Amino acid sequence: MSTNIADGEQSSPQTSSSYDSSTLARPAVDEACICVRAGGRQILIDRGIDPDTGDRGESESTGGGEEEGEVDPDGREVEPAKRGRISGLSEDARRRLRQTVHAVDRNEDLLFVGLTWHEVMPSPDEAKRALDRFSKKLKRALPPAAFIWKLEPQERGVPHFHLFLYGCGWIDPQAISRLWHECTDEVSEQHRKSGVDFEWVNGGQNEKLAAYLAKYFSKNNDYAFGTEDEPWDWPGRFWGVRYGSDMPWADWAGWRVQIHPSEAARLISELLDEWNVDGIPDGVIPPSLMICTRGDPLERLDALVDRLD
Repeated sequence: MSTNIADGEQSSPQTSSSYDSSTLARPAVDEACICVRAGGRQILIDRGIDPDTGDRGESESTGGGEEEGEVDPDGREVEPAKRGRISGLSEDARRRLRQTVHAVDRNEDLLFVGLTWHEVMPSPDEAKRALDRFSKKLKRALPPAAFIWKLEPQERGVPHFHLFLYGCGWIDPQAISRLWHECTDEVSEQHRKSGVDFEWVNGGQNEKLAAYLAKYFSKNNDYAFGTEDEPWDWPGRFWGVRYGSDMPWADWAGWRVQIHPSEAARLISELLDEWNVDGIPDGVIPPSLMICTRGDPLERLDALVDRLD
């Protein structure tokens, strides 16, 4: 069992995603240490391999809930097999979404983009097909483009997408709005001109990203709008990554803070207790702990090392 923590909250284990497993995977370690994704916002405390048993104690779990999607050659996400139908954005999926966002290089410029409908009310499946068309058109127009997407309904039940868009530099909002308009069944001039919302974030503006995360990741995840026959009762996946191989993932630092296995175990145990993390049996200390930080992970690293003195 491994444990991930995002801003002091428990998160289910992160699986190595199919779109870029080499970048998002945790670093392989033999000795107890603290690893840092210096360009991102993540710290990994690892107990290493037990010299007496030759293993890492509890076996690694791949977690439950929504699984990351396969990606076809065109960059289209293929819905994976699931353990039952997805009826909402689970805590597990929400925290893994946050962890994926925190794995991106925090010095990269990005656009927060909102895609919506005005007069048409598509089902979640229809909305995702529109997003698929949009992503292909965007990629043809701007080959470096890559993004993380999140689906949520507006109060009236109309789907709305939020995108973390990277690799594009500044984009003419009207041009992107026209492109999005072409991917929907909307016919109004209003939608053609204003079906897209933009907010530009220069690299390193951690406060703005933190504010976005706090706003959109703390929302109520209960998206039920009616009976089982209603499309929002079983909408499928609520987030994903398009063109992940082009995402500016932050590298794990080549150096590590070596610590004693007992120090790693104590540090993990203390943090889990302080954050009141549930779901871990009494007396069990996970082999590793992932921490997502709102700011510079090196500052959090200093605070962790000070606790060992």
